[in-house]
Amino acid sequence: MSTGKFRFAIDRGGTFTDVWARCPNGKTCVMKLLSEDPANYPDAPREGIRRILQQVWLLPVFHYFQMLYYAEMMLVTVIHWA
Repeated sequence: MSTGKFRFAIDRGGTFTDVWARCPNGKTCVMKLLSEDPANYPDAPREGIRRILQQVWLLPVFHYFQMLYYAEMMLVTVIHWA
């Protein structure tokens, strides 16, 4: 099913953030980043989305609002109760 938009599912964990994307052309992309890496990016989910868009479009993506126009997103996390 193609919506003409990117579809993102993000799992932000304590160490790593996984970003999964279904692109408008049907291609699937996956990105794994450190959840905290302030020397390289302020926010792992946003950085993963930016990198995937840039990789697929082969163009630099600078603005978060530019990303939102082209995407549907779902952010998930697991809470462990001891």
